[in-house]
Amino acid sequence: MDHQGIILQPDFIIADDLRRGDLVELLPTYSTMTLGIHAVYPSRKHLPIKTRRLVDFLVDAFAVPGWDVAR
Repeated sequence: MDHQGIILQPDFIIADDLRRGDLVELLPTYSTMTLGIHAVYPSRKHLPIKTRRLVDFLVDAFAVPGWDVAR
């Protein structure tokens, strides 16, 4: 903000600023590459229930991101 010019930032960082109108999207049809989120653990064999529940939670939480500002 503070007159920094044109930026390319992920939605989850600037979603609130876009909603408030503090930032304006210049190229709404432009898309960058999609990056994944990965959970890394040693093995599925003998996977602790805490790890399984965390992975399940993350899958649900990121299925439809709360920061998605799609029109």
